[in-house]
Amino acid sequence: MKKIEQIISLLTCVLLMLAVAINRDGRVFGYDVVSEEPGENMSAIYEKDGYIVVSTKEIGKGIVGYGGPVPLDIYIEDGKIAKVVPGKNSESPRYFNTLAESGFIDSWNGLSLADALNLTPDAVSGATFSSTAVSSGVACGISYYLDNPVSVSKASDQLTEPKQIAAVIVVLSAAIIPLFYKNRKYRIVQQVLNIAVLGFWTGSFISLSLITSYLSNGMNIAVSIVPVLLLAVAFIMPLFGKKNHYCNWVCPMGSMQELAGQIIPFKLKISQRTAKYLNVFREILWFAIMFVMWTGTGFAVMDYEPFTAFMFKQAAPAVLAICIAFVLLSFVVVRPYCRFVCPTGTLMKMSEKNN
Repeated sequence: MKKIEQIISLLTCVLLMLAVAINRDGRVFGYDVVSEEPGENMSAIYEKDGYIVVSTKEIGKGIVGYGGPVPLDIYIEDGKIAKVVPGKNSESPRYFNTLAESGFIDSWNGLSLADALNLTPDAVSGATFSSTAVSSGVACGISYYLDNPVSVSKASDQLTEPKQIAAVIVVLSAAIIPLFYKNRKYRIVQQVLNIAVLGFWTGSFISLSLITSYLSNGMNIAVSIVPVLLLAVAFIMPLFGKKNHYCNWVCPMGSMQELAGQIIPFKLKISQRTAKYLNVFREILWFAIMFVMWTGTGFAVMDYEPFTAFMFKQAAPAVLAICIAFVLLSFVVVRPYCRFVCPTGTLMKMSEKNN
C-alpha cells in the first residue's frame, strides 16, 4: 500500500511539472499541445528578404541542447552563409546568450556551404550542449539544402568527451557505492568529486528548469545520459527504499554545504519548533513558486536556484550571491539551503511522500 501511495505521489508531481511545461512551452515530450502561431512558415526551405532560408525546426528535431531542440534559420546568399539565427528554444537564456556574445553563432558567416559544412567551432565553456546543438543544426541544415543525407551524429559525440565520462562515473559511484559501503573518508571523497566534477567541471545537477525542459521537449538519452542518471537517482531509487539519495549523496550544492559545515565545529542550535516552522516555510515557498509558474507570471524564478552558480562565469550575480550566502551560513547551520529552502529538493520529497 505504501508503495502504491509513493507511486501516486511521484505521478502527481510529474503532472504538476507537466502543467508548468505546457504553460511555458506549449509542448509535452516534444509534441505541440498548443497550435502553431498563425502565419508561421513551416517549410524547411523558403525565401525571405532576398535570402534563401533553411529552417531546421522540422528536419533537425533530433538535435537537442541542454533543455531540448534548438531550431535554427540559416540564411544563404550567393552560395555562402549570410547568418545563422537561432529560433525559439528552451535553453537557459543566460547561457545560450553566451554563444552570441562569444561570436560562436557568427562562426559560419561568410563561409561557402562546403566550408561551413566542415566547420566545427570549439564549444563555449558553460554552454557545451547548446554549442554542440548549434553546430549540428548548421550541418543538418546545409546537408538538407545540398540534398545530402542529414546527420545529427555530432550530438552523440558528447558521450566520448572526457568530462561527460567523468560525470557518468561520479554519478554511478554516488548511486551505487553507498549502498554497500559507508565510510566517512569515502563520503568526503565523493562529495569533493560531486563539487569538482558535477558542479564546476560539467554543470550536472537537477533543477526545476531542467525537469521542466525535459517534460516539455522530451529527452535524447544518447545525448543526455548524465541527466538521465541524475533523474533516476532522484526519482526512481526512492521507489526502492532509497529516499533522499540524490540530496544526500549526489547533489553538488548539498555536498558543498556539508563540507563547509565541517570546517567549524560550532553549530547554531535550532529548536524542533523553529525547524518545523522553517520546514513549513520551505513548502510554502515551493507552492508559491509553482503558483507563479502555473499562472504564467514567473517562469524566471526557476533560474534563481543556486545550482547554476557552479558555472560562475555565466551565472547571474543574484544567483552567485544566493549560493555564497548559503555556503557561508552552512558553516554554522547544517545544510541550510537543502533543509529549509530548496524547491527542487521539496519536489523530490513530495514525490517520495516524505514531507
